[in-house]
Amino acid sequence: MLPALSHAALFLPADWIDLMLDGEGSSAEEHFHALARQVFAGAPEPVIAQVGQDLARWRLMLGELGVVSHGVVAAPEEGAAGAYWQVMSAVVEVPRTAEIDLEILRRLFANEMGEALHTEAFSTDMGIGFGFVATPTIGPPAGLAELGLTGSEPQRTIGLAVALSCAPGTGAGLVVVGMCLDASQVVTLAGLVAVIAGRSVLELTPDAVAAEPELRAATEPANHPPS
Repeated sequence: MLPALSHAALFLPADWIDLMLDGEGSSAEEHFHALARQVFAGAPEPVIAQVGQDLARWRLMLGELGVVSHGVVAAPEEGAAGAYWQVMSAVVEVPRTAEIDLEILRRLFANEMGEALHTEAFSTDMGIGFGFVATPTIGPPAGLAELGLTGSEPQRTIGLAVALSCAPGTGAGLVVVGMCLDASQVVTLAGLVAVIAGRSVLELTPDAVAAEPELRAATEPANHPPS
């Protein structure tokens, strides 16, 4: 069970579109309607309304799954591949042990997403981190035929970068997953994913820390180098 969190201090780019965080203070649909008008300039109003509703539902669904950020980078480049990235960050439960076996993590990631091109353990502002880079080949989403749609390509090789950061003993971690359509960009994407995971900090509520002495030890300032 996850401990009670007071705040997720996320280290995120300031200039990307974040489908979870942008537009706070206004209704989600109002925000996404405005975003749709920018992205689909000139589209009929019913289309704008539908996009706004769909994105608002997407935000709600991701929030229920523990996702705290969904950043989108879309940088088309004439005559070049451009950059089309999505990066999601979610709060996840991790074992409450003083030490986490990173080799087990590597095997779990490999079972779920295929063998990695590169894995790496690194220090983070929360304590420890683990990174995974792969270039899996995927097919179009299931269910397209039922909708009368077909994928533009039967299969595509994408770039996938994943990083997990946590303070051992707290039971809470932050997993950051980045995907890019151009697999050759995965190393650059992995750098961004590692920075987000490495510099972000999950802050527990004072009540949660006071209730469990082991959490107090795991959240001592020595485990959180200044950012």
